[in-house]
Amino acid sequence: MKYKLVSNSFTEIINILVKMALDINPMLENMRVVFTKSDDSIIYLFSSFDFIDIDPTESSVEKISLYQLID
Repeated sequence: MKYKLVSNSFTEIINILVKMALDINPMLENMRVVFTKSDDSIIYLFSSFDFIDIDPTESSVEKISLYQLID
């Protein structure tokens, strides 16, 4: 599998995912969010749907990246 980095900005990632969801963009299922929380050292990998469902706050996320599955 190959991934393309889309963004490392929390605000931009939220805006991209919301726009894709509102536009019913079929590529939304190929988006993956990788992040660490401020209170632990676990690296989370979520599909865009799961990430939207947990409704994270910027203060709870330490580092974040949005990737698009290419292959």
